[in-house]
Amino acid sequence: MVEALRRTFDRVFRSHQPPSVVDEINAFRNLPEGWNSYRAPRISEAAITAALTFVDIVARRGGPAPSAAPTPRGGVALTWSLPTIEAQLLIDDESLDYSVTRIGSPKVIDQGSSTTPSELEKRFVDRYLIINRP
Repeated sequence: MVEALRRTFDRVFRSHQPPSVVDEINAFRNLPEGWNSYRAPRISEAAITAALTFVDIVARRGGPAPSAAPTPRGGVALTWSLPTIEAQLLIDDESLDYSVTRIGSPKVIDQGSSTTPSELEKRFVDRYLIINRP
């Protein structure tokens, strides 16, 4: 009994694991209008749903987890910093826009846009996230 209490205490109070990207994206629902001090709208449910769908697609393919951030236009930004490239996906109510740069170079080597996460599997996930995974 004492051992079980100690394990529970350790798990609850000493765990310093950062939240998962899924937890971070879900938390964007709690941001109020004006969350950035400059009248930013609430993060749209459509952008949150699309971001979660895309993170799931990448995870199922064995790709790396991105970092996530809300955007001042009510969307979600997903960013991957890989050994040779940095890739970013900006998600809003209407589109998914991606850009890819080589590490150490400001020049964009590829960019594109889509309306659904599934369209980006070959154009973005396969080409950049799966091949370049660490």
